[in-house]
Amino acid sequence: MKAAVLFVLAIILVWFLLAKPDRDAEIQAITQQLSFEADLRSQALADVLEKYRLASVLLVRTGIVEKTLDSEQPGSEVVDRLGYLQALSGVQSIMVVQRGTNKRYPEHPVPERMLRDGTWQAAISQAFHGNLGRGFYTSEFNRPIYVFFVPYFKEGELPAAVIVVSVDLGSLRDIWQVSKNKVELVSNENSLMISNNVVVPANPVQVAREHARLGATLLVSGAPPALVGSWLLRSLITGLMLLIAILLVSRQLERRQLMTELAQQRAGEATRLEKEVAERTRELKAVQDQLVVSEKLALLGQMSASISHEINQPLAALKNYTVVADRMLDKGNTEGARNNLRLMEKLTDRISRIVVNLRSFATNEPSPAIRVIDVVPVIEEALGELYDRFPVLAAHCDFVAACEKQSVFASAGRTRLLQVLINLLTNAWFACRDMSQPSIVISLRELQSHITIVVTDNGPGINSREGETVFEAFVSSRHEGGGLGLGLTISRSFIDSMGGSMTIESASNGGAAILVTLQKPDRPVFVED
Repeated sequence: MKAAVLFVLAIILVWFLLAKPDRDAEIQAITQQLSFEADLRSQALADVLEKYRLASVLLVRTGIVEKTLDSEQPGSEVVDRLGYLQALSGVQSIMVVQRGTNKRYPEHPVPERMLRDGTWQAAISQAFHGNLGRGFYTSEFNRPIYVFFVPYFKEGELPAAVIVVSVDLGSLRDIWQVSKNKVELVSNENSLMISNNVVVPANPVQVAREHARLGATLLVSGAPPALVGSWLLRSLITGLMLLIAILLVSRQLERRQLMTELAQQRAGEATRLEKEVAERTRELKAVQDQLVVSEKLALLGQMSASISHEINQPLAALKNYTVVADRMLDKGNTEGARNNLRLMEKLTDRISRIVVNLRSFATNEPSPAIRVIDVVPVIEEALGELYDRFPVLAAHCDFVAACEKQSVFASAGRTRLLQVLINLLTNAWFACRDMSQPSIVISLRELQSHITIVVTDNGPGINSREGETVFEAFVSSRHEGGGLGLGLTISRSFIDSMGGSMTIESASNGGAAILVTLQKPDRPVFVED
């Protein structure tokens, strides 16, 4: 009896000293492998959905929704355009749903599953309230389909229509088939969305990655480490292990060495993947920079009036000084002619600075140096430019300076600040021009260390969701044809380059207020020409 107890204790001791640590190490190794795969699969899923989300948003800006709504029965031109956009974006289908009617074009059938579980009604309602809706269903051919519901704003606060874009995620599932592990996407309601149908043993090792926006969790499951054997086999192995302990210790050391080498290999693989991710990030950043430059070139047309005005003034003065200097030379007044030449030199420098500002705006060159300028005439010039473009604006715009000084100095670049103000005033006018009594107020506040320029309108205002994204690239509240949504992004980058800041908040009259803050000079005032 005592021998049996000692034998059992020996088996338990060997199990806890050797077998259990091995099993824990194997489970940890399997978990690391599954975590690595889960990260890759999760990132790929997020990248695919983000790509098609951006494609869905950009489809609204192509004008196809407006053409569809304006046609009682869309003709072949709209049909061909829809087919072209569908092929170009890689989506499965595009459908336009008009507010207040049952009109859908093309009249694709609404998925029965989305109607049964209420997903279609919830997503379409969310989109008609101005938010991006999402949904998922499995087609009759067992293909996983993800659907984006993108609102289309034409006039008013609520969307005029919703564009429904369906995306086939079957290719993503096909990629999962090559994995020996089970990969599945499960909704928050514990409903299976996508799976590679790999079968794993009971009690698998499992790693999860949540996708909050998708409302689902990605699960990667792998087979657990196999048991050493039956109770009898383990008992026999225990007896042998007690007899050949040295061999087992040597084997354990070799195994630990192998695990160390495997960990080093995985660390090297992780480093390589990090480098690849960093390289892809740099490439995406370069593409984004190119898009910003393209929008800058498009905005050069809008800047032409202000730039022409800036250059025409010194050019006209140059002409007058030239004529006067010529007459002075005829009369022998060389000193007067020399003074005129000095004035002409200053005007030439001023034109050069304007051209440098224009060139730095159109390219990726560093911004011109920050100088001390008087912001009051810059504001007045911006208002003058807007009055030339929109004469009716003069009756609805007020300039209020919250200080008695006729000059207020700040550290800034004159041409860049002028373009920012023109952009903000233009946006304010487009926001409130359809109101019964449109109103724009531009105010100037001077504090101890900085000044603040506030552009306020009485338009529809902003909500909390728009306030978080209004300065992001490609975000715009204007209807189709109103631009790429880079105006405020570029304007804020201009203000940031001057050491200032730009924020947006709700105005007391229900509209929106843009605040531009600039630093006051800490040195003796030097006014830019």
